[in-house]
Amino acid sequence: MYRALSVRQPWANLIASGEKMIEVRSWSTMHRGDLVICSAVTVDDVPAMIHDLTTDPCGVTICVVQLVDVRPLERSDVAAAMLPDDADLDGAYAWVLAQPRRLAPHPVKGALGLFGVPSDIVVPV
Repeated sequence: MYRALSVRQPWANLIASGEKMIEVRSWSTMHRGDLVICSAVTVDDVPAMIHDLTTDPCGVTICVVQLVDVRPLERSDVAAAMLPDDADLDGAYAWVLAQPRRLAPHPVKGALGLFGVPSDIVVPV
């Protein structure tokens, strides 16, 4: 069983591509190590110049990353987290990610917080 996190598109694909290496959450976790990123069924409304949403799968496994640290979000994290320069950082946590590896898309029902996904659906591309 792997621990997993639901992330809205296009952010899930940007994590998988290595372009977004900090995920921002309002909560912390003690988990470190492998973390499966699953795309949520809800898509964030972002400008087309950031990403083309028409190619982003939803409700599936996207990649596995290493969660190497969780700490309070700092102003120096804004670029890696792909946040606007004027973002409110109060109470936010930086989930520092590394080594994204694409997975074959398998349907998954996401949940709030960390949740479990069976090892047999974590299949590298």
